[in-house]
Amino acid sequence: MERIALEIDASRISLLKGKERNVVYIHGSGCDATLWEKQLEEVGGYAIDLPMARVVGRYKRYL
Repeated sequence: MERIALEIDASRISLLKGKERNVVYIHGSGCDATLWEKQLEEVGGYAIDLPMARVVGRYKRYL
């Protein structure tokens, strides 16, 4: 398994990469991509850590 770190629009995003497959596991805050380790080992694909969001007024701001 490989961890990939990206920065998009000043937001840090982290991925775990398993076997080459067109599958993406997505989850919100509260844990990280290691939640999907078993699926990545068995099926493959990618697991993504989404950036945490903070509500500022009526808008979400991603940290």
